[in-house]
Amino acid sequence: MADESGDQSNLPKLAPIPKIPRWLIFVIMIGTVCSWIPLALIARARTAKSPRQRIHFWQDMDQQPKYKAQSFNPAFADHRSMRSPIENTVAQQGDAKVRIGTPEDDHYRLGYKIGVDGKPIEEVVGGQKRKQFYDTFPAAVTDAKGHINASFLERGRERYNIFCSMCHGHAGYGDGLVHRRVNELTIAQDTRSNMYAGEKIRKMVGAWGVPRNFHLDPQRYKDMPVGEIFTTISDGFNLMKGYKRQIDVDDRWAIAAYVKALVYSRNFEPHGASLLGDERSKALKAILGDALTDKPVVKKALTPVELGAQLWKSKICFTCHQTEKNDTMVRPIKAPSFVGGIFGREEEVHVGIGGPIQKIKVDDAYLLESLSNPMAKIVKGYQPVMPPVPLTDQEKQALLAYIKSLGSAKK
Repeated sequence: MADESGDQSNLPKLAPIPKIPRWLIFVIMIGTVCSWIPLALIARARTAKSPRQRIHFWQDMDQQPKYKAQSFNPAFADHRSMRSPIENTVAQQGDAKVRIGTPEDDHYRLGYKIGVDGKPIEEVVGGQKRKQFYDTFPAAVTDAKGHINASFLERGRERYNIFCSMCHGHAGYGDGLVHRRVNELTIAQDTRSNMYAGEKIRKMVGAWGVPRNFHLDPQRYKDMPVGEIFTTISDGFNLMKGYKRQIDVDDRWAIAAYVKALVYSRNFEPHGASLLGDERSKALKAILGDALTDKPVVKKALTPVELGAQLWKSKICFTCHQTEKNDTMVRPIKAPSFVGGIFGREEEVHVGIGGPIQKIKVDDAYLLESLSNPMAKIVKGYQPVMPPVPLTDQEKQALLAYIKSLGSAKK
């Protein structure tokens, strides 16, 4: 104990606290770092994609031994897991509408004529041989008079929008979202400096074919037998695959009818009774109803602004460019807004894709050039993805008048 003077020299000394061995410090540090590894692996597994199966402690039928579409299967000689129907198999779609093996069945299920030898009957058109397609709708999809009704055409519009619009576009101009995306990838291939990325994109889009624009040569599709359109939908054409396994027979005829109506709706010229003299015109009248008439149709002359407004919708410009402030439509591609008017506005543009920047004023010459060649000048900050749209000089002037009617940019 300490004495009265406060001397503590007689107090017992405490033993010093031993130092933690250095090896133990390293073990603790390594153990702490290693404890993060499972968390890192879990985080990676949550975000990364892998062809391997996930680890399942309880299977719950999440994973089963099976062959997926387009996969390798050693059980067959051709090593394909997807099997075609057995030869002479006949699809059963509810109640039989036509007797199998009859000309009516060929008309309904094939769209072209079959000879007694079981082979397609051919005809020479334009110096080339082709199948002899039916030019009328089969009795299985028409009424007693051989006509189709509005609900059938509406069904065709619905099926077209589901199966066809992603490539051919909702209005049939061949500018669907899939084609637009291919254009984006192709442009990216041309502008990227990363050679590996460019080669990868080239492999993705190298075999892409431009979807048909039904309005580029409308007379061709007006004269095309409806059975040929049906056969194209069924069996495909060039790079387009056939849809006979995804779309039933009635719906394929409905789509063919809608394509015919779509062509006429944007390329209709009233010729009076001359249109109704042959079987083809009668079939088209069945599609379009009173759109074809025995009497000449007198149309009200449209002003350039009114014609431009119609073209703005029919050429689907509104899907990318906004013109109204309260328009809440979700647009797939970022494009310059026309809200409040753009005429007279000063813009910075790239001269060509990735070219030098130049300041321009939005005037008649610039707008007409953009309508003729969208890639000539690209507004800074926007992707060069606008496809060229076939327009006559009158249509360009009408679109110019409509754009100017939206207002001028505030100074």
